Amino acid sequence: MEQRVNKFDFPEGMNRFNWGAFFLGWIWSAAMESVTGVLLSIFLGFIGNLIIGFHGNKMAWQSREFRNLEDFIRIQEEWTRWGLIVFIVTFSASIVATIISLFFIYKMTGTASRLFPN
Repeated sequence: MEQRVNKFDFPEGMNRFNWGAFFLGWIWSAAMESVTGVLLSIFLGFIGNLIIGFHGNKMAWQSREFRNLEDFIRIQEEWTRWGLIVFIVTFSASIVATIISLFFIYKMTGTASRLFPN
């Protein structure tokens, strides 16, 4: 594994939003060996994930070793891909569960008027 000259020398142009860090929060932070990210995600929830999203690339670059910049970019793109997949699957499942729940409530009550009163 190549050693970087200075892991605190953050590459130009990499200070952009990290969607993988935002969607996967503490899981991404643990994989990137960022204790700060884990704590932010666990204790601040959505706000913590926003902070991790905005500062994720820098946090990952400083806390974990990467072979080179291309390796770093490839790994972060993979995290983004999986973060989007998890978000889409979770969001879709919640929509389906809501529709099924409303259907059964409608069937049990026989009317939708109790669900949506005037």
